Amino acid sequence: MTLRRLSFGVNHADIQAYGQEVRRPDNHHHCCGGAGGIGDGPRAVVPVRLHQVQHLTDWYTFSHVLHGIGFYFLLWLVARRLDPSWRFVLAVLLEATWEVAENRPIIINRYRAATIALDYFGDSIVNSMADIFAMILGFWIARKAPAWVSVAVFLGVEIALAAAIRDNLTLNIMMLIHPLEAVKRWQLGR
Repeated sequence: MTLRRLSFGVNHADIQAYGQEVRRPDNHHHCCGGAGGIGDGPRAVVPVRLHQVQHLTDWYTFSHVLHGIGFYFLLWLVARRLDPSWRFVLAVLLEATWEVAENRPIIINRYRAATIALDYFGDSIVNSMADIFAMILGFWIARKAPAWVSVAVFLGVEIALAAAIRDNLTLNIMMLIHPLEAVKRWQLGR
């Protein structure tokens, strides 16, 4: 995906250096939140973080570890008779399906409309592959460790992400399904 294909109206010429302004077609700039964006309106300064999803990992990689833990327990509940190696294959297929879906315009636009991810335009292939490997790590943890370790890892990661970036898997799911303005304000630091 090139910068010229960004579907929310910003093209390559509109994107400037980190911490500078991004001009959108509606002539407004929107705070992308959580990373120091300042204000809304025609002269707001928005940290352009488009490069982050081009990296191998990002803050959300940790939530993909949680996907693995969750998929392990979900598949253990619904497909207990299935050999664990087949449950693993299903978990990888579920994660890969999510990675494809997450990078479709409908989901990208939903993230922008309902969450603080106003500058999200999808993951790179490298980042998506790292997310799949993070899910594999989570699945392995859940399979090899006692259940209480998986629960502790899950809660620890959720709390750490909420403290570090004001977002986590639970908030992400909640904001995609049923956004709450109070949560969005908290995530924006307002």
